[in-house]
Amino acid sequence: RNSDCKPAGSLCCCATDMQAVHVACGEFGRCLIATRDVDPGQVVLREAPVVKILDSDAIDLQVCASVLCEPPPARYVALGSLIKSHYGLMVTDAFCEGSREYFSPDLVSELDAAAVELSMASEDATEEAWRRALTAFQSNAWRGPGFAALYLQVCAGNHSCWPNARVETGSGVASVVALCSIPCGEEVLVSYLGEEVLGNEVEPRRQALATTWGFHCACGRCRSEGAG
Repeated sequence: RNSDCKPAGSLCCCATDMQAVHVACGEFGRCLIATRDVDPGQVVLREAPVVKILDSDAIDLQVCASVLCEPPPARYVALGSLIKSHYGLMVTDAFCEGSREYFSPDLVSELDAAAVELSMASEDATEEAWRRALTAFQSNAWRGPGFAALYLQVCAGNHSCWPNARVETGSGVASVVALCSIPCGEEVLVSYLGEEVLGNEVEPRRQALATTWGFHCACGRCRSEGAG
């Protein structure tokens, strides 16, 4: 996300001696700020996920449905079931939601249908609670080999099409690695896009970010290449 889509909040920070960043919440919402001068290649943050959903777990749900001669669950129904059974829906409350006006119509329809189905099968969570949890996961999760995960601090990193850091997810523990020198006090910016998409012109980049992450990219590069 960019600063134009994050909710405002009071100033706060979360840091340890092992980190070179803290999470700041100010006028433009959460972001990562360097707490000291950072050199290229330095790991500025390493964090374990608070939610990690394995592709294999979703496949297991489909297999179980097949054994029971039931229709396989839709992907967001499976996702919601796994979040609730493993972590509880409240785990997503710490994460902001992307804007539904930017998501693709097909994605919005999938999220809404899953929220309805999950609420009908659950007595302790409303349709709106399910919709919010699924949207928050969609808007924040980092993808890795065979999984998708939420990180309390890594997910606070704002997107830029001119990133000064990258996120490596590996087997689940995420690392934020500096791509260039980052002075103390400067925001640490990462790219949510793969290298191939990042090399595109402004509109394809914005479209990819809007339909998947739910925001209009207003980073320095997009502003310089586009209109607004």
